[in-house]
Amino acid sequence: MKERDDSKPLSGIIQLDDVYWGGERRGGKRGRGSVNKVPFVAAVSLNEEGHPIAMNMNVVKGFRLTEISRWAKQHLQPRSLPGSTL
Repeated sequence: MKERDDSKPLSGIIQLDDVYWGGERRGGKRGRGSVNKVPFVAAVSLNEEGHPIAMNMNVVKGFRLTEISRWAKQHLQPRSLPGSTL
């Protein structure tokens, strides 16, 4: 499903969240700055009733505006609408 959904941009009402995947290593830095955490974006396209119809999860280089803008241009159709946060 992910490969199919990744091949077409999401449209309509979009909910998305930024996420770090990974855990703490003993003796390492904790939290968002930990070197073993991988940043990625999770997004869901909803129909008018609020039911999910497609999803997209991608690893990104970070959560700066330039990186999220690049991701959005590649994975969201123009004129998509923001939904509530996940």
